Amino acid sequence: MRVCICISVLACCLSPARSQDLLRGRVLDSADRSAVPYVSIGIEGKNVGTMSDAEGNFTLSVADAAGRADTLLFSCVGYAPRKIPVSEIDFSREFSFALKRNDSPIPETVVRTSRSRRMKIGRSKIGTDLLSAATVCFSSPEPLGEECGMLLSSRYDCTVNRLSFFVRKNGFESASFRLTFYSAENGLPKDILGDKDIRFDLPDGYTGWVDLDLSECPVHVKAGDFAVTMTFLDGKQGESAFRGLEFPITVAPLSKYTLVSRDRALGAWSREGTVITLFMEAIAYPD
Repeated sequence: MRVCICISVLACCLSPARSQDLLRGRVLDSADRSAVPYVSIGIEGKNVGTMSDAEGNFTLSVADAAGRADTLLFSCVGYAPRKIPVSEIDFSREFSFALKRNDSPIPETVVRTSRSRRMKIGRSKIGTDLLSAATVCFSSPEPLGEECGMLLSSRYDCTVNRLSFFVRKNGFESASFRLTFYSAENGLPKDILGDKDIRFDLPDGYTGWVDLDLSECPVHVKAGDFAVTMTFLDGKQGESAFRGLEFPITVAPLSKYTLVSRDRALGAWSREGTVITLFMEAIAYPD
């Protein structure tokens, strides 16, 4: 399966519910007022977050979590993050808000074609049922916004043009995901790299290798640590009792590669000390 969809995510407008602890709203495009799907919304610095659905609607519970000194954060690929002090939100009325397009230039890798070379980054070995363990992601009853992936490292600046990972079990009848690349700091994902919204689907119960062709929307990564993750956007649980996706892993607490995850949009990241079967093909540009 090779899927690569590049979408420019436009702008954002918010309308909370008339409640002291529950925010209900819809994310809209500031230019044409169309719905903007899958925008991350949360309280900055706290493990409280959600994501707008395919129609731009969202609900965020802030009970016992957000004080008036806290900040509501909106994050959307291709647009500058926007912050609103909680003290400025009137929960008793409809509240609208718009994001602006990110006009800041995105640093690009300098391509040196005369010295470029192909390379693989990550783990391509599956192992056997007897020799490898497994981990399960996206298994909660409401996995919208859950995110998991790998912290990786490259010796050189490079351009990623293909990514592959292996699914051992799949409990979804259908599922849609977003692929996101991040810079890394202190062993955890930090800032989003690039401005392309890359999405892919898994069909009913699909297992095996998933091959994502990124050649039409390549991602530039600088030398050093970075992360690539999958975010659950939408889907339907299958008839099987098994929930989520199961990935083969190797326990490698000392490896520079490691599984990273968070259980909600804009939530806190965690490291697992394991390596899932995921690798990417890239063009490297040695100095």
